[in-house]
Amino acid sequence: MDFVYVNVDSANLYKEASYRSAIVSQAVLWEKIELLEKGKQFSRIVCEDSYPGWISNHQVCAVSDVPDEPKMVSENLVQIYKSPNLSAQVIREAGAGSYLPVSKIDGDWGGTTLPDGKSGWFLRGAFSELTGGQRENLVKLTRRFLGVPYYWGGKSAKGLDCSGFAQLVHKLVGISIRRDSPMQFEDAKFVSENPLDGQPGDLLFFAEEGNRITHVGVKLENDQIIHARGMIRVNSLHPDGKDFDKSLIDDFVVVKTFF
Repeated sequence: MDFVYVNVDSANLYKEASYRSAIVSQAVLWEKIELLEKGKQFSRIVCEDSYPGWISNHQVCAVSDVPDEPKMVSENLVQIYKSPNLSAQVIREAGAGSYLPVSKIDGDWGGTTLPDGKSGWFLRGAFSELTGGQRENLVKLTRRFLGVPYYWGGKSAKGLDCSGFAQLVHKLVGISIRRDSPMQFEDAKFVSENPLDGQPGDLLFFAEEGNRITHVGVKLENDQIIHARGMIRVNSLHPDGKDFDKSLIDDFVVVKTFF
């Protein structure tokens, strides 16, 4: 079994081996992906969440000496500099949910190695500590992404789709869930058929076309939902609430949870 590692902040996964093909998902920096078939420009791979697709060979590389236990980035976007100085050249970026090995510490800076062997430096705030339980932390983290634009197949802080958003915030609190909303619907535990029931951190599922699950969002306090629709936004599920969106009630299916 062969593996390669993602060498950029976020690499698109395509349905077919072409840039003209539909984008189905993404893989993130230092993600270990299984190499199934290597082509001239694209390779067929399987991501860490078992999602398959085609990825550009220019955005992945083989690594002979893999660092031990890279840490997961919790900040939305971290810049990696050539030297420990904010005026130094930026050589890469790392977003929330991607990984950075830490090779050394120098004051506020951490040294790291990238999959292509280049060395860099990042501010240590990349790994902000979370206090509280998983559910509480997940709810807090969702608001960090407010305003991030909707991007079909996106699962990085530069662009997210609805299920990519749900997957990412769960990943950041140590819960691994599958990629697409129908998969998440299938795997999560039933809570209620009333959209106003459940707890903050639960997931609300929607069917915008027939009975097929097409949308998912995270429940917040005060009958609110945070989800990717145009961008990461908050809407009310209650008719008297601010930013009430009736279509959410019309399309609602069920509340489920991974807690």
